[in-house]
Amino acid sequence: MASMIFSPFVGYGFFLCSLSQALRVAVASLVVVFFCM
Repeated sequence: MASMIFSPFVGYGFFLCSLSQALRVAVASLVVVFFCM
């Protein structure tokens, strides 16, 4: 029962982590393109 409640939080945390990492990569590449122009 506890795992049923805990599992969505783990998935949500993993989703947020991957989302923030993807956002960081996008911002970094955007800055590189901006400085290269």
